[in-house]
Amino acid sequence: MKLHAPFPYFGGKSKIADIVWQRFGNVKNYVEPFIGSAAVLLRRPLEHLVTQTCIETINDMDGMIANFWRAIILYPGQSAAYADWPVNENDLHARHKWLIGHRQSLVEKLEAKPGYCDPQIAGWWVWGMCIWIGGNWCKDLHRKKPVLQRVPGCIGSEPARKKPYLDTGRGIHRKGDEPSRRVPRIDRAIGVGVHQVGKINPRHLHLNRNYQLQSNVYNVYGDFQRLSNRLRKVRVVCGDWTRVISPTATHYHNGITGIFLDPPYPHKERDKELYAEDHDIFESVWTYAVESGDNPKLRIAICGLDDGRSTPKGWTVYRWKTSGGYSRLGAGRYSHNRNREIIWFSPNCLSSNPDLFDK
Repeated sequence: MKLHAPFPYFGGKSKIADIVWQRFGNVKNYVEPFIGSAAVLLRRPLEHLVTQTCIETINDMDGMIANFWRAIILYPGQSAAYADWPVNENDLHARHKWLIGHRQSLVEKLEAKPGYCDPQIAGWWVWGMCIWIGGNWCKDLHRKKPVLQRVPGCIGSEPARKKPYLDTGRGIHRKGDEPSRRVPRIDRAIGVGVHQVGKINPRHLHLNRNYQLQSNVYNVYGDFQRLSNRLRKVRVVCGDWTRVISPTATHYHNGITGIFLDPPYPHKERDKELYAEDHDIFESVWTYAVESGDNPKLRIAICGLDDGRSTPKGWTVYRWKTSGGYSRLGAGRYSHNRNREIIWFSPNCLSSNPDLFDK
């Protein structure tokens, strides 16, 4: 049974996870410095975990993400209880403000104590992730104009267009002392009703392109427990990505190591407001990957957009196409990027079907 993150996440790599594991193979040590929705980790073949003792380390600078995965491991039931709540717009904005107020202290506690986590923050954060439109969930304290799909008769509507348009989060900046305000997504709700305790609507899950067509209820308590069982021995780090790619954290003590690098793409290629912790570090990650690629104990994959750069000697590339996310609902500025996705694999990755890869 394949596991999935219980929240939508921009830029998730579930579609190409199997390709990554074909090229990495059953590595003893696995490191993912930009974890996000943990799509690749959660799709690791289960036989890898029973044939040897594996070391797995995940990291994210966003304290909300790191806290969520720690809480899932240690307190799945409590986290699920806080996440199990119906859509309520007032609750959405109140929790958003409360979570932002706790962000800094959360990060400090996560960095000070390896085993620390807060299941209330985890549950409320993932609940909001499922019903918040666009970016800026738990990011900052500026206000934006709420946006719904703009069709006649809806809040924020405009004259009808040939194609429906959904603002992906750029909106109108109004700096102030209040959080961003959004109209909640009513088709992605944890807690579909007060009479369905422990159930959430699975349509919030990005399982595939047809996720909005699913109708079966989803047991948040059972799924959080399954995630907890899978991640029980995974090390969760909150901090800069370089902390988990040092020789001691990778191959020096732990043997052949697979490193999956999925950094934020360059700002010029995307909306700057997609991530709560957003730094233009792609070139630094690229430099590390290229310089480390010849190490026979490292199997490295780095994700990015095809910008015309030369493929390093000995590396191979895999090209793929995303479903498009919000951009597919309108003429989004970055919608063309869905056709430019690429993964570079280092020379020591395992060979695969030659028809799938370019030299």
